[in-house]
Amino acid sequence: MPDAIHYAAMQAIKTRIDALALGVTSEICWLPRHKQGDPTLIAICPVNAESFPGVMTSTDDIGLPIAVVVMDPSNQDRTLNINRNLLWREQILSALRYQRLDGVPEVYILVPEPALIVDPGRFDDANLTFSPLFFRAMTRTVRG
Repeated sequence: MPDAIHYAAMQAIKTRIDALALGVTSEICWLPRHKQGDPTLIAICPVNAESFPGVMTSTDDIGLPIAVVVMDPSNQDRTLNINRNLLWREQILSALRYQRLDGVPEVYILVPEPALIVDPGRFDDANLTFSPLFFRAMTRTVRG
């Protein structure tokens, strides 16, 4: 069975993040969930909805939404790992923004989208630094 384009794009993103050697586990999953006692991790997830920005003769552009979320247990420590996690965001953004994805020819560019740097609700309620980056994998696919 072939891989879905969306899954292949997430795999390529995981490979690129792993190559950064951040010293943290990354995983592809449906939702970015972090349970009490889990270590720091980076989740790569399909989130939100596809977009349909363009149409050409017998092909369509489809934007596939992907979240890359740094989840770091913080115990509501206001300064814990702030420099490290911001550096990880910069490195991930630099490695992915406005680029093609190796092995996924359907994706012609990966476009970053705005996101909160840290989710205050999860920081307060779940003792978790939850820092998402959103991307849209712009694909050109044949109809039918």
